Amino acid sequence: MRRLYSLFLFFLIFCSTISISKAQQFLSLRGSNYAGIYNVYYNPAEIVDSRYTFDFNLVSFSGSFTNDFGTLNRNYFFDKGFLKLNVKDEIDPYLSFADDNKMRSGLGNTTVFGPSFMFTFGKKRQYSFGLFTKANAFVNVDGVSGEFSTLAQDDFKNDALQGKPIVLNNFQTSAIGYGEIGATFGRVLLNKEKNFLKGAVSVKYVRGYASAYINSKQISMQVNDPENGIAKITTDLSIGHSNNFDPNTGDFQSDKIGGSASAAFDLGLVYEFRPKYRNFYYEMDQVKNRVRQDVNKYMFKAAISVTDIGGPLKFEKGNFSRDYKINRDNYDMSGLPDPTDLKEFTDYLDADFGNSGVKEKNYKFSLPTALNANFDYHVWRGIYLNANAYVPMNDKSKVSAHYVNMYSFTPRVETGHFGVYLPVTYSGHQDLNMGFTLRMGTFMIGTNTIAPVFGKEDIKAADIHFGVRIPVLKKHPRDRDNDLISDRKDKCKKVPGEVQFWGCPDTDKDGIQDKEDKCPEVAGKAEFGGCPDTDNDGIQDSEDKCPTVAGKAEFGGCPDTDNDGVVDSEDKCPEIAGKKEFGGCPDTDNDGIIDSEDKCPDLAGPKELGGCPDTDGDGIVDPQDKCPNEKGLPELNGCPLRDADGDGVKDEVDACPSVAGPVENKGCPYPDTDGDGVLDKDDQCPITPGDPANHGCPVIKEETKMILEKAFDNLEFTTGNAIIKKVSFASLTDLASIMKENPEYILKIEGHTDNVGKRATNMLLSKNRANAVKNYLVKKGVAANRFKVNSFGPDKPIADNATAEGRQQNRRVEMTVIFK
Repeated sequence: MRRLYSLFLFFLIFCSTISISKAQQFLSLRGSNYAGIYNVYYNPAEIVDSRYTFDFNLVSFSGSFTNDFGTLNRNYFFDKGFLKLNVKDEIDPYLSFADDNKMRSGLGNTTVFGPSFMFTFGKKRQYSFGLFTKANAFVNVDGVSGEFSTLAQDDFKNDALQGKPIVLNNFQTSAIGYGEIGATFGRVLLNKEKNFLKGAVSVKYVRGYASAYINSKQISMQVNDPENGIAKITTDLSIGHSNNFDPNTGDFQSDKIGGSASAAFDLGLVYEFRPKYRNFYYEMDQVKNRVRQDVNKYMFKAAISVTDIGGPLKFEKGNFSRDYKINRDNYDMSGLPDPTDLKEFTDYLDADFGNSGVKEKNYKFSLPTALNANFDYHVWRGIYLNANAYVPMNDKSKVSAHYVNMYSFTPRVETGHFGVYLPVTYSGHQDLNMGFTLRMGTFMIGTNTIAPVFGKEDIKAADIHFGVRIPVLKKHPRDRDNDLISDRKDKCKKVPGEVQFWGCPDTDKDGIQDKEDKCPEVAGKAEFGGCPDTDNDGIQDSEDKCPTVAGKAEFGGCPDTDNDGVVDSEDKCPEIAGKKEFGGCPDTDNDGIIDSEDKCPDLAGPKELGGCPDTDGDGIVDPQDKCPNEKGLPELNGCPLRDADGDGVKDEVDACPSVAGPVENKGCPYPDTDGDGVLDKDDQCPITPGDPANHGCPVIKEETKMILEKAFDNLEFTTGNAIIKKVSFASLTDLASIMKENPEYILKIEGHTDNVGKRATNMLLSKNRANAVKNYLVKKGVAANRFKVNSFGPDKPIADNATAEGRQQNRRVEMTVIFK
């Protein structure tokens, strides 16, 4: 029995230094942008928008073990010193176990990744596809304690544990080998400015090869005789194995597959936050807003996936599968054969407990379903920080391949051809480890548990992974001459050129590439083979006599601005059409005198009159003759003498030639608008009929004068303001009655003050008092438009302001009747 457990535990925990737990497959590369096809094993969405156009895995291997019930001292592998490998013959002295009864577990797994590949496709490389193959082998131990492990190691001959109850709940030991062939399809789901989301699914064909298990809901034991390994034991023990076990060789038959096929799939999503998404747009090959496919664009990304979703693998039980009911008070545990020899092991138990067979002919082995969550932060250039959580989702009460929780933090530095990864992991076995992975070109090697190599004494876990692949990175189109045309499409690769000419130059920027341009250094026109026509006259400069001024072909490209048939360079009047005999200058009236010398250029006339006509022959040229068709006198501007109204004013200067009037009024009669017999020029009231003796104004009645005087004499204001005292109301009311009885009256009101105080104050006071009188009369029914109000302040005194009496006289409001 001692040999049995020594070998079993050694295989499970320590000898499998070349095996791996899938929970840690390429753990260092999780979140890496250069993991390529390896990404499908933990999140298929990571192959979408990959930095690889194509990635082919030749072969990769990963292996590890981990447990929390036993440790192996590193001296089993190494002598003292740095990496002095020397594996010892005996393992027992180097094994140690926990000394408690807590339920613990261990697991180991070997995975080989066969030929696999992935590629991206689509107009914008938004789709990805992959095919992969993989073979897995798992060993799981659950529900064991450190005390049980110690007993098993000592063949149950341990005095220290004599009489102590040992209880194992949900004990299970299982092993399975199976293979996978899978296909992955993914695509970009969202690409909107800062936000990017991609998703993928892997569909897998899974086939079980071989498996075995030993389990029990509870094993209770107590060592009664440690000297002979005698113990009390009670349990219901189930043993199962696939039907391809060969009892003659003790191995599974390689030519026979013992399990059925099943379908499984993986689902994954990855979100990327890209705040600087505009930095990754570029122009190339006549296409703008292309997106860089060769660089990582995110500040951070968050990923989630669920792997190995699907039905369990079904196996037919082999001949040595059993269901035992064991209840013995004194049972020789040390005599148990090695359970790796199923025939001998079951024959031994059959002899003691009978062959009860099995209740079920088949059993199921669950796949290692798990949840992966990942967060990756881009620090700067090729530096990243990654956090990953791996959470198994199996029902451990059933036969299954399963893992422990695994949490990791991985700083890394990576480029397309090189990467260094430093994972720090913490597992459900409460084990903290640090690892190192190196990726160089096509080769990758690493470990997540580097401590055993560098001196950690007690080892609970170890692993290694390596792989060889052929990656083809996406590349930014090469443009050696930096003309925005890639070398692949550049028709002039060594010389920077223009986009519209696919990289060929147009030195003079005239839209004609140099190799077709007859004048490549000077901008020109297509119709002239790229040679210039500076003045745009349809004649190229090399043939144009006047290349900077637009002209006509008949003049060798020189201009004739006025279109008179005389080129400007020979035209004395280049901007006015003329005649050749006058050097291109005009003779508009065709009188033989050029316009510049013709006093009347628009009227034909004799040379002796400066080119002006004299139609009536009176010696006064027509432009100066007011009567060009009648002979007249120079003093009358060429007109004859006339006086139609006989007022002695010649018609030519008579403002009223048909009505007689005095000379002083330019021959017009004076008006009498109001018809009172007094001409307006003498009438002081020109629109109001009046007495000629009174200069044409109406005579004011004496009664009215008296009322005005009374109103003036009685008008008093409160001191310093414009409030009329009541003593003044009666005389003002009489004045209002007179105004209403005589609608032709206009009352002129003028306010005055003395010179005491500020002038501005006095001006305002005089204005307010004059308006106070007006407002009073308006209230009494006099129309507001029948007043003319003025204010003069202290400017028009009628007495000396040096005396009180004089100042009293100067403070007044004068009222005068006037007419229009």
